[in-house]
Amino acid sequence: MSFRYAWLIAAAVVLATSPVSAAAAVPSFIVQDMGIGVPVDVNADGTIVGQDSFSPAQPWVLEGRTKTFLPLPAGVTTAKVNRINDQGVVVGDANGRPLVWWPTASGYQLTQLPMPDGATVGTAVDVNSDGVVLLSFGTQGSLPSGYTYIDYKPYLHSQQTGLIDLSSRYLLPPYPEAVDLTDGGRILLKSGDILEPTGEVTPTPLFPESNGGYSWTFFRASRINEAGTFIGVATLSSSMGYAQAVKFTPGSGWKVLGGLNVSITANGIDTAGNALILANYVCPANYGLAYAPASGGTYCLDDLILDEDWSFLSFTAKGALASGEVQSDGTSAPAGLMAAYGYDAASGSGRLALIIPAGDLPLPPATTAKAVAHPATSSQPYDAITVSWTSAGDLAKKYVVERKGPGETAFTKLTEVPATVTVHNDTSIGPLATYTYRIAAVGLAGTGPYSNETSARAPGAADTTSPLATITAPANGATVKGTVTVSATFTDDVGLVYAGLTFSPTLASDLICEKYPGTAAPTLTLSCNWDTARRVAYQSPSATVYAYGYDALGNWVRTSVTVNVTYSTRGGGKPRR
Repeated sequence: MSFRYAWLIAAAVVLATSPVSAAAAVPSFIVQDMGIGVPVDVNADGTIVGQDSFSPAQPWVLEGRTKTFLPLPAGVTTAKVNRINDQGVVVGDANGRPLVWWPTASGYQLTQLPMPDGATVGTAVDVNSDGVVLLSFGTQGSLPSGYTYIDYKPYLHSQQTGLIDLSSRYLLPPYPEAVDLTDGGRILLKSGDILEPTGEVTPTPLFPESNGGYSWTFFRASRINEAGTFIGVATLSSSMGYAQAVKFTPGSGWKVLGGLNVSITANGIDTAGNALILANYVCPANYGLAYAPASGGTYCLDDLILDEDWSFLSFTAKGALASGEVQSDGTSAPAGLMAAYGYDAASGSGRLALIIPAGDLPLPPATTAKAVAHPATSSQPYDAITVSWTSAGDLAKKYVVERKGPGETAFTKLTEVPATVTVHNDTSIGPLATYTYRIAAVGLAGTGPYSNETSARAPGAADTTSPLATITAPANGATVKGTVTVSATFTDDVGLVYAGLTFSPTLASDLICEKYPGTAAPTLTLSCNWDTARRVAYQSPSATVYAYGYDALGNWVRTSVTVNVTYSTRGGGKPRR
């Protein structure tokens, strides 16, 4: 294999090895850091064409670690590059003129392609392995209203034939726009029509009548592979602006990639039928790049990366998928080779990454589980068995908790929790019964191996009995005067955590006294002074004393006595304060 990163693929096989086979293979990738830059396209050799920013800039070609800046026409400081073929030929434009950069032993040679008569603007859209260039030229027109427009038409150019007007050759309707060219000579129009090298036109296949209750109102094709499978974006009949990335495969029909989206592009498709899209539905956290393997499914590219050192990056905004056709030595390129822009939210910076296929995504590893009894407390007033387990890492997307109860011979699913959760309180238990648990991490590739089996005996029945409280002084109906002693005794079958005495009516605080034991106590006693002359409101002839008690589970009691209150009087018979 001439692919220059073949050694990375061999190393990645070790990373991707899993002891348990998955029901359906999901691809995985490793990352080669390529420095600073924004990719535009990548070829089968892993050579990337791009620029250092998202704005128009000086374009370059990155071959391995060697960055070669592309020459520009005289007086031009920026250019737009569109594609690179598997021989390293790059096409694009500058100042509305189509350009081709031919690789040489000393760098790149720039050629500006001719413009057809009347054309005011043009770009080189693509170039195939034979050096045939697909172009798009625009001619300015105007309407009687004074509105001006540019009518784009597709052309081919080769050194042998010069310019070929495809609109005339294929008798195309107005405003055809070509978007892709295969090595076999097929040309994909934005409408979805395919210009065959035989001179025939294969029309856009009929859209499905309905997809999830929506109809397609508009379709924009973007890339096609050698087998005639192409991808694009279908706009839906909805005022919300929803769209879907879709793929059409001859003999199989249409397939939706990634569900409904409001921000989506179809970036590339390789010979194997794998596709790369930008979709906020698949990667809602970062509007990221998503990979749709030909075998099925659509996955956020972030989730398929094995390298933990790159887990801080979100692959978003720009990405390119190699066509996977033929490398420079004639051998097959690895299917799924990509270049992507990785964004670091923490630093606000980005990196250019070569995304290299690494075999099947492994299953999540086994975790280590532990079960312990959880008797009810005041802050957590429930009996439970708490099951906890170690994390299975980034490969886990959720965990399944299974349980085997008394008299049961097989495990059954108890619950499932997100990958961010590694503990579960099982409250569906019987008092003093023993339960056994095991945990399995579930990833994109399937369910991993089970954890160890762990058992625990459930707590006894939760305490629901309220404490008892008795006010021992003063007696109910007693007559009191001035400062008197108030006493009460509290008991509980498990333990008291609070006891207090209050009264009413009052002018301010109703508290007589209270006690918080350091640990729950089966018995508490309170005895304290109560100044009836100064604290009973409005010289009330009666007052009520309350005793409150709480146990550790929040069960509580309140009891009371009512007493008659007399007051000292001054001359004139008025009560003393």
